[in-house]
Amino acid sequence: MRRIVQLGLLAAACAFGQIRIPVLVGPGASPLDRKAADELRTYLAKVYPDCVFPLAQTAPGPGPRIRIGGNRRVSGESYSVSRIVNTVRIGGGDPRGTLYAVYALL
Repeated sequence: MRRIVQLGLLAAACAFGQIRIPVLVGPGASPLDRKAADELRTYLAKVYPDCVFPLAQTAPGPGPRIRIGGNRRVSGESYSVSRIVNTVRIGGGDPRGTLYAVYALL
């Protein structure tokens, strides 16, 4: 439930008109991390059609964002979803864990 609330806080901004919420992946992201980002963007766009979820390597400025990628605090296929200020972090101990994190949210 907490994970849904975290993404809901970011996407709630869509209720006030079209907004861009970048989905960030690092330049050295694995193919599975990129797939996780693409899956998340695809389904968030269906749920929140008034929002745009561009794929980016860095945030274009202040505002909400979603960061996809590894998390050193977990191992293997484990994953975590957390929010720090205006950033939702979705990551796994390995790329497969990151993909599992996205699927768990969806």
